Amino acid sequence: MGRYLYDGNGLQDLKVVDYPEDGTIDPHINMGAPETLKDFLKAGQNLERELYPDGNVHRVFVFWDHGSGSLGGVCSDKVCKSDLLSLSEIHKTFAEVYPSVDEPPFELIGFDACLMST
Repeated sequence: MGRYLYDGNGLQDLKVVDYPEDGTIDPHINMGAPETLKDFLKAGQNLERELYPDGNVHRVFVFWDHGSGSLGGVCSDKVCKSDLLSLSEIHKTFAEVYPSVDEPPFELIGFDACLMST
């Protein structure tokens, strides 16, 4: 797991997350929780401001994980299988992190998950 940037120099691993020395990732992070999505979006904002202070970026966000369609949601994980991000939770979280509708935060938001085109 990591954060990557694709720019004119190709794909770069940003290595901005401090993982434990043994290489494990906290297995208790609930990928179906709106708070986890919010933390991730805010970390991305901070990283973007640091790397591109002029704001000259193109943003794409892809939800990649298991999905249960537009009624069920997306992004469960091996530990928290019963919790999914619903589309209303996603909408609310994006609205909290990016309150201005004048400037959309992403040029593309995609869902690479089962049943998400329903």
